[in-house]
Amino acid sequence: MAADSLMLPGRLRRDPATGGLLWRRERLDPGRLAREVPAEAARGEELLAGVRRMFEVEAEYPGGEGLLHPLLGGLASNFGADPSGDERVLEAVCAAEAHLFAAGRLDSPFVHLVARRRAG
Repeated sequence: MAADSLMLPGRLRRDPATGGLLWRRERLDPGRLAREVPAEAARGEELLAGVRRMFEVEAEYPGGEGLLHPLLGGLASNFGADPSGDERVLEAVCAAEAHLFAAGRLDSPFVHLVARRRAG
């Protein structure tokens, strides 16, 4: 994730808690997250399996954010000082994410699902 972090200018890479410049964003370890913050450690495949058992799935779309979520997580407070510059940065990151996803080089950690109750 080090190269991804460099897509952001320094003012956007500042850790809001410490003010230090973030050079590397590590992906979260699911096991550690489950131990430390169980409510945030949803196991997507298990959730989706339960939804598929209980509902009739009409459509399922990958939700994106395979790059945005880990790169920008916790940094929202850094945005706003330069709205037009921030917009350009976000456009570039979104374009990179779309390109990587289309090329099959990036998975989506989220899914958008349309479902209805099963008859009966």
